[in-house]
Amino acid sequence: MVPKYVILMSLGALAVASSCQSDGAASPLALYPGNAEGHEALLQGTLERVGRCFYISGKGGERWLAAFPSPGTTWDSAAQSVQVAGKTCRVGAAAGFTGGEIRNGLQSVQWVRAPDKECDGSKIWLVTAVTDS
Repeated sequence: MVPKYVILMSLGALAVASSCQSDGAASPLALYPGNAEGHEALLQGTLERVGRCFYISGKGGERWLAAFPSPGTTWDSAAQSVQVAGKTCRVGAAAGFTGGEIRNGLQSVQWVRAPDKECDGSKIWLVTAVTDS
């Protein structure tokens, strides 16, 4: 008989793996553990991709490194789009991003999948949902 903790660990690994990819390609998204309670601010901006980094650019040129919840987020490399809780946003599109800001740097987040080292993590937006702009 397989111990329960082995089954739970396997299911957890499967959930993380499925949240990191949707079309067979590894996700380039920065992912944090899906619970961002209390993060309900709304940031209006455009989802941009610079190399392997995703940013939300607001009016006036300010930008935040986008971090998405896992599980609950999928990346579609063919469509260049992110789906969060059933809502889709394409790279280059304007949208509303519900969540909250972190300014303590990359080390302040416990990552499921950390952003690439080339990403500017001075300001991070923990996305909890995507809305129409």
